[in-house]
Amino acid sequence: MRERTFRRPTVSEVLNLNGIETPNRVTRNYLKELLSEGQIIFAGVDPVEVVKTVEDYSGKQQIILFPREFERREDYANKRIKSLDGLMKIDSWPVLRELSGQSKGGIWFGKEFAREHKIFPENLVEQALQFYNKKRAPLGIYWIGTDGAARATTWLRATTGAEMEVMRKAGDFSGEILDEKAYGSNLRAKVRSRTEENKSYEFTLSRLPITQSNSSSRFGSWINMAHNSSDPDASYRGLEFDKRAKPTVFWSAPTIAGFYHSSSFLRSITRDKTITINPFPIPTPEMLNFIDDLRIKSLIVTRDKKVRSLNKTEIDEIIGEKTRLNSYFQNWFHRGRRNINYLYDPE
Repeated sequence: MRERTFRRPTVSEVLNLNGIETPNRVTRNYLKELLSEGQIIFAGVDPVEVVKTVEDYSGKQQIILFPREFERREDYANKRIKSLDGLMKIDSWPVLRELSGQSKGGIWFGKEFAREHKIFPENLVEQALQFYNKKRAPLGIYWIGTDGAARATTWLRATTGAEMEVMRKAGDFSGEILDEKAYGSNLRAKVRSRTEENKSYEFTLSRLPITQSNSSSRFGSWINMAHNSSDPDASYRGLEFDKRAKPTVFWSAPTIAGFYHSSSFLRSITRDKTITINPFPIPTPEMLNFIDDLRIKSLIVTRDKKVRSLNKTEIDEIIGEKTRLNSYFQNWFHRGRRNINYLYDPE
């Protein structure tokens, strides 16, 4: 991330961040002038073309303008996420059959299955992409725990959660673990609000994948991870929906940051049992540049003919399109000892 704030920028801020001086009031005529001068370029009319445009203009100062066809309003986002219809199920039967080699019979995704077949979360996501055939790209991922409740997140929230952890280590974001040690597989965390000053959220992370690094139990240890955060994104998106009998454990950016804080905390106090599995995607440097260009270098014309920066759902859908166009591991990774300091470089 190139900026210190998680707030969505205004049109003037997008222009200024990309070296374009702006008048006191940015009008449609002014934007038309920038378009005619080549300082704003048109993104395209279909998702594949849009992805290519953002990739081609990476590192350049032109603003990318999306047409109204890519607008996703709040009611659309709420329905697509809360119903899970806009997310990619990573533990579907076709995925499990492909990874296990079982061609017949029912398959139940649980701890024993994950241990037997040594399945990491990223194996599921990569394979799920091969079977994903919906018209619109996935906004993120979800799986069903053994308690019947879904665990879900989106590409942008996973990215932001990882960025928060790097920012915390750099001293530019506050988050901490409130316990002196893990109680069972639970830890209490405190994470600052991304958008409201002097506001933090305290919550418990439960059933964390805390195991020995060489233990086979690590493969199924992440399936039932949960939290009880009251941060608005996590609590509202996780509410019951009319298509589901149980609420979703929705992983917002602050709760994912709490997960990473827990991992760092455990590594600082013990070499015995730590968090050895990460179900949340981390963007590669190339994907992060792509995401940043959507966050702070892109604008959209809405159906009511206004211009604004992209919202989370619009960004998530375009990220999902790039993800399914390329190989998963070209865009994301989950584990290993990679240096991820590139996730936060505001200079």
